Amino acid sequence: MTEVFHIVPATIRWGVTLTVIALPLLLVFGVLSAIGYSIFVSSHNSTFELSNAGLRLRGDFYGQTIPLAQLKPGETRIVDIADGPYRLASRTNGIAVPGYRAGWFRLRNGRKALLYVTSPDHVVLVPTTKDYDVLLSVVDAERFVARLHALGAGTGSRAGTASGSLP
Repeated sequence: MTEVFHIVPATIRWGVTLTVIALPLLLVFGVLSAIGYSIFVSSHNSTFELSNAGLRLRGDFYGQTIPLAQLKPGETRIVDIADGPYRLASRTNGIAVPGYRAGWFRLRNGRKALLYVTSPDHVVLVPTTKDYDVLLSVVDAERFVARLHALGAGTGSRAGTASGSLP
């Protein structure tokens, strides 16, 4: 005849123990997933929409819409950020891996900048009336700049002037 004997129950509270072990792992996994998404998906699929409403940045958690009134279309131009005043000085809240930079950075000229950059040359600089600039790697940079200039000229406001100052 076989008798079955049970183990004395452990005094450890498994729910608490699993939470203590699993929660940090879940947090790390969540952060790495967000960074991975930004790098592997956003670096290939980000878009920049121009309309009478302004500039809409889509791609990751740094995306936003900047109203046309806050842009300086007449000062928008193509720059090389590998050297000179638009070179990146530091990252304040962003992602910087070889071949992709997104988020908030400080430039060598002291200005803040919101970046979606995959290559340091041929980057579109979009100054704003706020305390930052926008730097974008755009497939057809010349057409993007021309379209933004046209939007600025079409508003009839001073937002499209070279000075970019608002009344």
